[in-house]
Amino acid sequence: MTPTIQQEITLLKNTKNELRTSIMEKGVVVQPSDLFSTYPTRISQITATAGDKDAELRGLIENSLTSFDIPVGTKNLRNYALSGQHLTHVTIPNTVTRIGKDNFNAAECGITVPSSVTYVDDFAFYSSEIPSVTFKATTPPEIGLNYIFSLTAYPIYVPAESVDAYKTAWPTYASRIQAINTFALKFTPKNGGAVTEVELEDLATPGTISWSDVPSTIRGVEGSLEIGEGVTTIDNGGIFQGLQITVVTIPDSVTTIGTSAFWNCTRLTSVTIPNSITYINESVFDGCSSLASIVIPDSVTSIGDGAFTRCTGLTSVSIGNNVTTIGGSAFFGDTSLTSVNIPDTVTTIGDWAFEDCSSLASVVIGTGIEEIGDNQFGLYRQSSSALTSVTVKATTPPTIGAAIFDDENTGEVVNPNLVIYVPAASLNAYKTATGWSDYASRIQAIPS
Repeated sequence: MTPTIQQEITLLKNTKNELRTSIMEKGVVVQPSDLFSTYPTRISQITATAGDKDAELRGLIENSLTSFDIPVGTKNLRNYALSGQHLTHVTIPNTVTRIGKDNFNAAECGITVPSSVTYVDDFAFYSSEIPSVTFKATTPPEIGLNYIFSLTAYPIYVPAESVDAYKTAWPTYASRIQAINTFALKFTPKNGGAVTEVELEDLATPGTISWSDVPSTIRGVEGSLEIGEGVTTIDNGGIFQGLQITVVTIPDSVTTIGTSAFWNCTRLTSVTIPNSITYINESVFDGCSSLASIVIPDSVTSIGDGAFTRCTGLTSVSIGNNVTTIGGSAFFGDTSLTSVNIPDTVTTIGDWAFEDCSSLASVVIGTGIEEIGDNQFGLYRQSSSALTSVTVKATTPPTIGAAIFDDENTGEVVNPNLVIYVPAASLNAYKTATGWSDYASRIQAIPS
């Protein structure tokens, strides 16, 4: 009879062996106090507790863990305890005093080391996917003899008053050591003048920048805006709307950018959407007419309604490979956009998403598309369209709305030279499908 996991754990405990992946299913954690987390067969997240003041995080957890709150009371992270875990979230309690070898060698998130930690062993943070490591101790912890941090130059944040002490104690990493950020918002005027900062501790809601947090003195002044590490949310309600900012820097700590956040920031030329964002909210960059290019990272799964409406200077857009939905009017009126490639992951494109993109000459729509909304590539306020080529890679014709290639004012196709390319094996299916049949004479097989 095959023993249960609990029986095998008891056996190993009695023989004083460490818990091994060979006998456990995903997600088992053990401490000397015999407090175990749950161990379902498939798990990617654990929140555990420990009561023993001398508790250690021991053993090896099979490589499926992505989120872990280390139990409060744990003092020692044994060597390799979290080795190989592709963590996107981890918290280390202020009871931990030692971090053993290779614990975060596959982590993919920023890590904060509490002030209680006095020793960090070799390769503890040796992951190229870590964006930063923050140490809270004013006295630098002792470190091992080999590499502690990845060779990729991610920053190491320490208390401002201890920067020199850390650089002296850790000369190998001196160029990467920086003071811990304390600001939530920093505005730098373009033509000189005083820099305006709002401290994290002064935010009305911790971690969230709201309308009331934005100083009135920066409105109407041209300059650059930096959001500080530690901010997680830019609130709804167009809190930066109309600011004369030219560049905005958003850190990976931000997970939510609220509706209309940068509405009508007409001088904004550059913004990087961090990999922490999964949803581009409604009208976030509506009216940012100086924005020339945008890269939507692979972390994003959905683009909201009107997200990039009236970005008339936008010439290039790169849509990430995990986007499934493009909202209505998402790129409406982007008159400088010349081409767009919609990835295979996209299943739905909302009404008017690319309407009035008068310079749009070429569109490629991936294999996953199932639904395309009304007036998709049509004209409303514009009088002409450069659209001559639309390629749809889906073998099954997607459902389409009304007049997706038409000028709403004349009822005619937007460009007499428009050709719609589809898979050769699906040519007849497209020509006879509802809605598509209106454009049958323009439908051709994708050239081989």
